[in-house]
Amino acid sequence: KKTSHAPVTKQRTAEEIIAVKGCGSCHGVDGAGKFNGVSTSPAFPTIAGQYKTYLQQALIQYRNGALKVKTPGALIRNNGSMSPMVNDLSDKDIAVLAAYISKLPGPLVQPQVK
Repeated sequence: KKTSHAPVTKQRTAEEIIAVKGCGSCHGVDGAGKFNGVSTSPAFPTIAGQYKTYLQQALIQYRNGALKVKTPGALIRNNGSMSPMVNDLSDKDIAVLAAYISKLPGPLVQPQVK
């Protein structure tokens, strides 16, 4: 009796996703939206330290825009730069990415309680 199993794919790390997607080219290598302390553009916001749930929702909304989601009530963000960057990310990819970026040093990072 043969058993068929779907191939197991390893979840990509946030660093792998960022490297493949090139997030640093707009948001800076540290997610601060800056290179050498200078903002690249107001169009490229600081994402480092942003709230995880905000990042997840924003990425999902950009993906919905890229995929032209027609689901009633689906929130969509159409952005010529962001939508193509996230159109192939899974929900798990987005969760991993949002968790990682939210922990980068940035203006919204909360001090750790001891």
